Amino acid sequence: MSKNNRNKDTRILRRRKQKTERRLKRKEWKEWKEQEQPILSGNNIHYAMEERNGGINCGRMGVFHQMVGKIGLIEEIDEKVELLKMHVPYHESDHVLNIAYNVLVGGTRLEDIELRRQDESYMDAVGAPEDPRPDDSGRLYEAI
Repeated sequence: MSKNNRNKDTRILRRRKQKTERRLKRKEWKEWKEQEQPILSGNNIHYAMEERNGGINCGRMGVFHQMVGKIGLIEEIDEKVELLKMHVPYHESDHVLNIAYNVLVGGTRLEDIELRRQDESYMDAVGAPEDPRPDDSGRLYEAI
């Protein structure tokens, strides 16, 4: 591998790491606005065969999220499950689907969700914003 290619790869990896770090950077819950729609959108999924591309360890993940949206499961969860007084920023469906998707991609414990959160391709597939998690104080859950 030439030095030029190594430099290019290093830049690409650095940009991906910076994007993941921005996404994981914590925001105070007060910085979020009430959300009208669930956070997980997953509407940026495209399937392509290329020599080099980003991917997730479970290709069916994107199709699964699209199916969940099309059959109305997201709306059904938000309508039937009442946990939160405010959706700052999450909806009930975001919490339920986060756990279900963790299992779908091979997670066996709730702690495995942290692995998903650090996977740029996975986070892009579910349409997660660059700051998807509440601050350490758990203030998001005070609304329960």
